Amino acid sequence: MSISERRKLHTKERKKSRANLHKYYMINLQIGFIVTLILLITLFRVNLQARGEFEIIEEEQEIIEMEEIIQTEQEITPPPPPRPPSPEPVPDDEIVEDLFFDLDTEIDLDAPMDLPPPPPPTDDEEEEEPEVFTIVE
Repeated sequence: MSISERRKLHTKERKKSRANLHKYYMINLQIGFIVTLILLITLFRVNLQARGEFEIIEEEQEIIEMEEIIQTEQEITPPPPPRPPSPEPVPDDEIVEDLFFDLDTEIDLDAPMDLPPPPPPTDDEEEEEPEVFTIVE
């Protein structure tokens, strides 16, 4: 027995005629095309429109309120105050005895009091209040 005869015998034993799909390939392809065409034709012929009446409901318009924004201006800030002078260092070994604190705790209620100066006169102009502008529709 030659090698080619063994292969033919081996493939015949392995494959059964019922399992061979190439035998009915063209028939299966034509049946698939026919089923697909029938499905597409029926889908295009079916009336898919709704049978009820369609009502359009109008919603109320949304009211938009516009607020008028006042243009703001940046104020120029004054320059910062000058730095305080730096303290002078004093040696710790030196004892300062010249400091005298007068802590007078007596109160004389009958003595005349020094009044503070009167406040500066104010202008009689009234400050205008900003008007509130509203839109009424």
